[in-house]
Order: sequence, then structure tokens, then C-alpha cells
Amino acid sequence: MVASILQKIKDYKVKEIESLKTIHSLKNWEEKALKAQPPIGFLKKLKEKKLPAFNIIAEIKKASPSKGIIRKNFDPASIAVTYDEAGATCISVLTDGPSFQGKTEDLKIVRRNSTLPILRKEFIFHEIQVFESRYLGADCILIIMAAVSDSEAIAIEKVALDLDMDIIIEVHNRIELDRALQLKSKLIGINNRDLNTFKTDLNTTKSLNKFIPNEYHVISESGLLNREDLEIVAKNNINSFLIGETFMRSENIKNDFKKLLGNHF
Repeated sequence: MVASILQKIKDYKVKEIESLKTIHSLKNWEEKALKAQPPIGFLKKLKEKKLPAFNIIAEIKKASPSKGIIRKNFDPASIAVTYDEAGATCISVLTDGPSFQGKTEDLKIVRRNSTLPILRKEFIFHEIQVFESRYLGADCILIIMAAVSDSEAIAIEKVALDLDMDIIIEVHNRIELDRALQLKSKLIGINNRDLNTFKTDLNTTKSLNKFIPNEYHVISESGLLNREDLEIVAKNNINSFLIGETFMRSENIKNDFKKLLGNHF
């Protein structure tokens, strides 16, 4: 099932990549990326807070493939400002259209309304998408090891590093983690969501984190619903969390931030 889901996504991403190539050449996309404002250090920002303080990478997404529309009143600008005011360390913006109803314009809007580092949450398969991400204002990209080959990951990472961007290498299991540790990025995202069942289990972070060297910064992703969940993960010496659906379903984001951060803000 994992292969079919990711293959379906890759099939339409390949078409999007071909479309990008028709808009501008790879060289022109690179030139546009280099003209963008210098990236804000995503990893540097995460490292500023040490335990017991918590880092929240707050995500902006309208929908998900498994749950449909998550936030009906979807206003990226307003959400970005609220995240800044509430105490987010960084922001994640989902730009995938077919599965998450995201838009590249969402990222541009967030960049105009926030001074925080931004992760472009996207399925990256080609270097041209990295140049596009930098042009749009992203400071960090995501490489999903379940979706790419080792050679693709190396090529994508190189372009991002050349642009002074940070890269979250996302893993779901030990095999993917071992592959991720062969790359240069020291930022690992452990996704607690099982791609087969879509169920989440915080033990995924615990079981994989023990195999990650101390010089890496680890982010726990998915299934983090309340303060207790954060404290469970924090026992593994992890203080960075990517949280999306909890905030996207919230009627009072600032209040929910207070509940999660408490005295750790």
C-alpha cells in the first residue's frame, strides 16, 4: 500500500516537474532562487531552545488525503501571524495540491506575513523543485526517504545545501533511518504515522531515536495531540515537534499553544 500511495503521488509530481521545466529552464530556476532573500536558518532556530523548552514547528495545511478538509476557514496569512504571536519556532507550509489542497501561493503569502523560518512541506523528487522552493521563500525542504532513491536524495540535498537551505530527512523505519544517516543533513524527522494504516504511534520516535547519533537534531512528527504527548517524546531528549492537524482544527490556536507549551515557552 505504501508503494501505491507514494507512486500515485510521484506520478502526478512528475507531471508537475515537467510543467516547471516548460515555465523556466533549470538554469533559470536556479537564477531565480539565487535572487531570493537569503534563507533564515531553520536548524539554527531549533537549536536556540534547549530542553525543557519546546520547539513547535506549526503547520499550515487545508486538507489531508485521509481526512479531507481539515480547516474550512483557511487563511494562510492570518494563521501565519497567529503562529508568530503564539510562540511557534518555525512554520511548515503544505503546498501539494492534489492530496492536500495546498498551493505554492500559500507559501509566498506566509513568507510575506512571517519572519519565522519556513519549511516547504512538499514531495520533492527533482532538483528543480528545490530551486522553486527557494524562489518561493522556503528556508528548509523535506526529503522523504520512503519516496526517493539514495541517488535522488543525494542530488536533492546537494542543491539545497548549495542554496544554504536546511533539509529535514524524514524517516518512518530503521531501514530509512540507516539510509538517512548516509546523507549530510543533521536534521532528522521521525514520522510517527504508519504509511500502511495511517495510524500514529509515538513509540516510533522512541524506537528510532536511540539509533541516531547525538550530533543530529531530531524532530518528532504526527500524532502529537496534547501536552502529555510532548512530554512523553521529550523523555527521549527530543524537544522539537511538527504539529499541524491539532492547530488546523482549533478554534483558538493561541490557547492551544499555551496548553502545549505551558511554562516551557
